[in-house]
Amino acid sequence: MGKIINYLTDENKWNQYYNFLQEKKQFKKDEIDSVKKILDDKKYVFFTFDYILELIDRSYLMVNRVPKFNSKEKRIVFTTNDTLDIILKFLTFCLRDYDYLYSDNVYSYRHSNSIQDAISKIKNNLHEDTYTLKLDLHSYFNSMDKAKLLRCIKKSFNETDSDFVEFNEHLLYIKTNEEIYSGGLPGLAISCFYANIYLKELDDIIASKGFTYCRYSDDLLIMGKKDELLAFEQFLYDYIYSVGLTVNEDKRHMYTPNETIEFLGFNINSSTDVDISDSAFRKIKAKIHRSSKHLKEQISQGYITRDEAIQRLINKYNKKFFSLAYGEINWSLWYFPVISNTTTLKKIDNYFQDEVRALYTLHYNKKNKEKVPYSLLKQYGYRTLVNAYYSPKNKEKKCS
Repeated sequence: MGKIINYLTDENKWNQYYNFLQEKKQFKKDEIDSVKKILDDKKYVFFTFDYILELIDRSYLMVNRVPKFNSKEKRIVFTTNDTLDIILKFLTFCLRDYDYLYSDNVYSYRHSNSIQDAISKIKNNLHEDTYTLKLDLHSYFNSMDKAKLLRCIKKSFNETDSDFVEFNEHLLYIKTNEEIYSGGLPGLAISCFYANIYLKELDDIIASKGFTYCRYSDDLLIMGKKDELLAFEQFLYDYIYSVGLTVNEDKRHMYTPNETIEFLGFNINSSTDVDISDSAFRKIKAKIHRSSKHLKEQISQGYITRDEAIQRLINKYNKKFFSLAYGEINWSLWYFPVISNTTTLKKIDNYFQDEVRALYTLHYNKKNKEKVPYSLLKQYGYRTLVNAYYSPKNKEKKCS
């Protein structure tokens, strides 16, 4: 296997990346077009190791603050110039060849381990004496210690790919447009690699203890006997603290046997089907309501018409639920392959329809359903989650 940075001047690897973007059908058109232009113009021949280091040294990161749900805190994410952004995405694609470096118990940003695998593993290991400890790491990406992260990278690559280590040494200390510390560079594609490699040692330790274990980035779930889990928990906290991280105590939970576990937006127990979690349901309802409220204000102030408001609300959530070119992982990709019933999907459909109808009439009323029938919603392009879940295309994905 060649050096990772050398792939940047490799036409075959760029073609593989371009085909990957097209086949996945979940990337924005301008992103695919940018890669096509690099191939057509043969720009990749200039992406030498020295050029990449120089590009990093003359680039900088823009700091963006994204509101967190139901919190006054804001999440720090970075963006950078188009060329460096494309290169980082390409290198993250190349790192798929090194998937073997991660623990088998890690399910974040993997092509070999899916969320469906994690949920099945949890469900299959729920027994009468099984307790489940769930931990969430506070501000994981922003709290990573850069020196520790580099040591993790060196441990895996120093002997085989010193250029990749030097590349990360430059990238982790790249300039930002304002003074701010953020070890894991959230918002950049390569942060996925950092998230998985940073806790590799801990992943291996937990696995060696015989616990059933799943980690998705900063979410940890450990299953075992109650006494063994409680005895291990102090070591766990000490280790997490030693690498510059802290546990979000508000989200720490010890589940008893037969209690429904909430993990990664799913409700999981041994006796019933997997469904969308209660907290995920509350979050999406709150988001829909905020969007609808904002549009109502715009209607009342005369900025947009009622029809425009309805169209905007439906378009926004069609993208969030179904679009393959949306900035986030959409619902159909995340939830549909895992859930085994439509109970919560129906609730979301009903709630969303009520909000759209209230936009049409500008108030909430039981008669809204008569004034705004389902046929009218469809004219605006509305699609239900339940129908999409049962569509032939989704069934093919669940079977594959």
